[in-house]
Amino acid sequence: MRSATLTPWLPTYRQAQHFLRSIDGVSVDEYNAMHNAIYSQRGTPKEQVSWADPAAWIPERLAGAERELAFRIWRGSQGLLNPRHTGGAFVLCKRHALFKDRAGRFAISDAGRRFIENDEQVLGALDAGEGMLVILREIAEKGTARRADLQEGFVEFCFAKTNWRAESTVSSALTCRIKNLQGRALIESAGRAHQITDAGLAYLQRRAAAEVRAAGRKDDARAALQSLAKKNNDAARAQLAEHLRTMDPYEFEKLIKWLLEEMNYSDVEVTAAASDGGVDVIANIALGISEVREVVQVKRQRGSVGRPVLDRLRGVLHRFDAVRGTIITTGRFSAGAQNAAFEKGAPPITLIDGAALTALLVEYEIGIRKSAVHILEFAAEQLVQFGVGGEEG
Repeated sequence: MRSATLTPWLPTYRQAQHFLRSIDGVSVDEYNAMHNAIYSQRGTPKEQVSWADPAAWIPERLAGAERELAFRIWRGSQGLLNPRHTGGAFVLCKRHALFKDRAGRFAISDAGRRFIENDEQVLGALDAGEGMLVILREIAEKGTARRADLQEGFVEFCFAKTNWRAESTVSSALTCRIKNLQGRALIESAGRAHQITDAGLAYLQRRAAAEVRAAGRKDDARAALQSLAKKNNDAARAQLAEHLRTMDPYEFEKLIKWLLEEMNYSDVEVTAAASDGGVDVIANIALGISEVREVVQVKRQRGSVGRPVLDRLRGVLHRFDAVRGTIITTGRFSAGAQNAAFEKGAPPITLIDGAALTALLVEYEIGIRKSAVHILEFAAEQLVQFGVGGEEG
């Protein structure tokens, strides 16, 4: 019978590394006591317990050795690991023997020390066992992958390796693994779309080469195809971005209208050029059970869009009965604009820069055509039932 051999609540590897350092030499009983003391304080639906600020809740809710250990974890990770959420790190380290029990105390194992040092052989084994390589390869082969594109392959992996069958469990596990890959800069994300980075591709190729050496094969066509696909995809994105910068401004506004319609906005209209007040496109979008008006300003330029542009757009929202706005540019946004986008007490202004715009166009296949490459692999395990070496007849 299969067992749940993947780590639920998988942390980032940095969090797990900090956890390992923090519990080295700590009594197993002390850790269990801290863990139990924290989880015994569950609260009620009416009086919920907040765990968001460890600096505040640790001295309020813990005492003695339990408080000391919680602070050790929190401060030792420089605020990266909340002591309330060490379960995933504990399971990961236990599953992969990154620590051992030495006379009732945790001790970092040799594999654990290599993990802390980011030894690629150890990381590769963890990635293979936790399904990260499955996700990374899927992103590499698709060029740009949405979460839905990754779901099928990861579900198949989970069904083969674990007894997980609940959609919520698999979905949560996929989310954790995407965050893990993001934290290591192996993938980059714009909205719901994910792309492999140069570092991610290089890592994937090194892992493929290691697998090739282990299997005694001479080449790996998959790694070569992934490299070729990334080069091709990067070139296509660059061509798309350059085309956006040279478009006629009014045609660019119509392109944004098309994109918004694909994103399920309704009643999308391009405004009259002479009286738009800085607003180029208006549309409605469903938020929960309500529908709200949104205004969009587009900037086809190479430089940065500053805060004054944002302030002016925010100032005309009332003219369109809009509750929020968006600025889309082929360039970038200044730090001032980014800091003011979600200013407390002010209507939110979403900022979409050139990279994010290109990613959205790729995601919705506007100006981009995706082609699939099918890789055939010999599946000997499917033929075991027929045997080999039979007599000719």
